[in-house]
Amino acid sequence: MKDKISEITKKWVADQDNDFSGTLTVFDANGIIFNQASGFRNKAEELPNTPDTAFAMASGTKLFTGIAVCKLIESGKIALDTLLCEVVKHDLGKISQGVTIRHLLTHTSGVGDYIDEEADDMDERLKALYAKYPPHLWINMEYYLQMTTHLPPNLHRERVTHILTQDMFCLGLLLKR
Repeated sequence: MKDKISEITKKWVADQDNDFSGTLTVFDANGIIFNQASGFRNKAEELPNTPDTAFAMASGTKLFTGIAVCKLIESGKIALDTLLCEVVKHDLGKISQGVTIRHLLTHTSGVGDYIDEEADDMDERLKALYAKYPPHLWINMEYYLQMTTHLPPNLHRERVTHILTQDMFCLGLLLKR
């Protein structure tokens, strides 16, 4: 089985002009039967992927984070009006002590936005952000704290204009506890 998976994987990577960066892990009832990494975790520095490379999933995990928080609410472990500062025992810096789980789930927390997607100079801001906080180091929730807690808070928004990553990472910190 392992040889067949390896053969299929090699062909697929070759069909991608060997430009695939990622990992493939196949499990059966007894554990891992195939585990292979390809490409780079950071192409600019040619840092290769390994089977243990942590990948930035970006918005791909927001749905799962929301569901997991709702399960905690359903079980009575937290409530929509629970304050973030009561359940996350990190220094939250300039994040308001009044931010609730409801604010985070509805993206109305006012947590400072480290990527202003509406800014005219967004490309330059992203380059500066990536220079200060290299994305290949964004491997745990605590790393995001240093990117956000120093930012001035946004006013609580009445209307959601976009889903905020920093609201989700605050919920991720809650889930880790």
